[in-house]
Amino acid sequence: MKDKRKYIKWLLLLFIFIGGLLIQNMFNVKRNKEFPRTEKEDKVIGRIINLKIIKGTCYVELIDSKIRISSSQNYQYHSEYIQNNIFIGDSIVKKSGSDTIRIISGNKEYLFVHGKVINEHLRWKNH
Repeated sequence: MKDKRKYIKWLLLLFIFIGGLLIQNMFNVKRNKEFPRTEKEDKVIGRIINLKIIKGTCYVELIDSKIRISSSQNYQYHSEYIQNNIFIGDSIVKKSGSDTIRIISGNKEYLFVHGKVINEHLRWKNH
């Protein structure tokens, strides 16, 4: 009888775990539809009015659109990850045909290449 209860507890925990994974996946699919991935041919210009960062991906809401930016790094900056250099109120510019993303924050400008690491030769200079 004890073995049966132990088996049922493990089975219940397994179902709860799988259910949690399915729910998380459902939210990820919904969020990725709501915030389309920025493609090279897309033109993006606007001020950031809302921002959510999940596992390095930036979900950016502009005044007239929503975009998703994959984790990007530029070792030219002390905080090399894009998610450490993007904030509500900043402006974002991406020209059509380019994968370069400019973030303008006050009088500073940060450049990133969508989903890529750049200036890696500077990796140890700024740290």
